[in-house]
Amino acid sequence: MYILYVRETKEQERTNEMNNTTAPIRNPKDVEKLLKLAKKDSKPVYNYIRVALYTALRSSDILALTPKNVNGGYMHIIAKKTGKPFVYDISSLKNVIDLTASYLIHGQKADRPLSVSYVNQKLKEYGEKLNIEISTHSLRKTVAYQLYMNGLPIDRISELLQHDTIETTRRYLMFDNSEITNGLNAVNSLWLS
Repeated sequence: MYILYVRETKEQERTNEMNNTTAPIRNPKDVEKLLKLAKKDSKPVYNYIRVALYTALRSSDILALTPKNVNGGYMHIIAKKTGKPFVYDISSLKNVIDLTASYLIHGQKADRPLSVSYVNQKLKEYGEKLNIEISTHSLRKTVAYQLYMNGLPIDRISELLQHDTIETTRRYLMFDNSEITNGLNAVNSLWLS
């Protein structure tokens, strides 16, 4: 078995520190735990998380959903950031019409929809309980990461995320050295026994 240690250059270390970017949730068990916590604590945040994990939409697009976005088993959106249209097959997402019909089941007060800051506050609380960092943006990255780890090509993930370049999608995936080592070990085990 080979172990590869890839050392970041000083420039990469500085870039990572400056960006202080949110990482995807890599362990699917942590996603399950997050959903259980949210379901017990806050139906609106739980519903937000479900939609985020199912669609990989940006928080601004999720919070802008209305019943008009849902038609049959499809959800139609025009991304706020890019202006690009996208259609999601939501037939397998249970109760999505309920989720959007009530603007993600109003948040803090019955007459006010969820806000990004409120959802991030709740995600931070859940993250502290799970000992991981979670934000609305990390949910989007989680979807990208899990899709990639399950074999979806990076160009298709980039299309889903509506990124202009595949390089942006690569940054979202935030690979670490252990993934490179595991990949090399798996490939090498095929012919080096």
